[in-house]
Amino acid sequence: MAAHRFVIAISEEMQGLCFPAGSWEELLALYPFVTVRSLADLSGEEWRALCRDAEIIVGPWGLRPFPDTDDPGDLPRYLCYLSGAVSGFLTEAHLHLGMRVTNWGDAIADTIAESALMGILACLRRLGYNQHVAQQQRGWRIAGEFTDSASLFGRRVGLIGLGQIARALLPLLRPFGVQAFAYDPYVPDAVFAEHAVTRVESLEALFRACPIITNHAGRVPELARKIDRAMLRLLPDDGILVNTARGQILVEEDLAAEHHVGRLWSCLDVFEPEPPAPDNPLRDTPRCLITPHQAGPTRDRYHCMGRRAIDNLKRWQAGAPLLGEVTVEMLPRMT
Repeated sequence: MAAHRFVIAISEEMQGLCFPAGSWEELLALYPFVTVRSLADLSGEEWRALCRDAEIIVGPWGLRPFPDTDDPGDLPRYLCYLSGAVSGFLTEAHLHLGMRVTNWGDAIADTIAESALMGILACLRRLGYNQHVAQQQRGWRIAGEFTDSASLFGRRVGLIGLGQIARALLPLLRPFGVQAFAYDPYVPDAVFAEHAVTRVESLEALFRACPIITNHAGRVPELARKIDRAMLRLLPDDGILVNTARGQILVEEDLAAEHHVGRLWSCLDVFEPEPPAPDNPLRDTPRCLITPHQAGPTRDRYHCMGRRAIDNLKRWQAGAPLLGEVTVEMLPRMT
């Protein structure tokens, strides 16, 4: 393969979504880019050669793992990744060798935060249950404790994680006059103060303090299966759990048990593994509203990914700090 210093690995469909209305031309004007439409068509040696020859690689989902090497010359100098999670193809060793990496950072945080707000409101208004009665059972409004809806105004909301998406959710919650609490041992007190969020020192304390919990934590090992039956029982009756982050934090069968005794409500966009098995008990309860890992970014907002990439490529040219840069310290906590 001939040497290409600047490579865009992107399908025509993703090109149109990420770089619409002249932004593709703006991107191509920055560097003498070569476009690779399908990495699947490259042999392993061709991919390794591409990594050796490229200064910059730009691409979304579907990138191959970068070579296992101790030579910085085997890697691009900069990966401008259009998407989010990088753990499937990138290791700390690559970053230690000096490879620079950015992802979408906070460019799509607002759409995922929007989905979390939707999940909270859907649970409060019993959307999954009422849809089940009205459409699945051909019924209508049924009086009783299981269909009494509730409001978000003036409630206490607990955030697991106070990263970019949780911070994007806070302005959406503000019109409801909620009291926001969060558990995040990695975020300094100054960030809590800046966003008027009360810090709690443990996950248990968060579940005790708040009847509404929304998860924004990455796939960090210390949180694996932490939301179990004991944790869920700290929530009051009609408590709510919303998860738009990663499914590994939840013991799904324990949440299903709480649903089946008529206690809690949930909205889950993520599972572990995905998709959930056909016999997953959460599929059988109208108290759990399930969405198929589509919290964000929505397709109409893919252009935010492209705009962030163009901004970062201009920063790379200018030697300016990059936005959403992935560091060695961040990588173990990233989804």
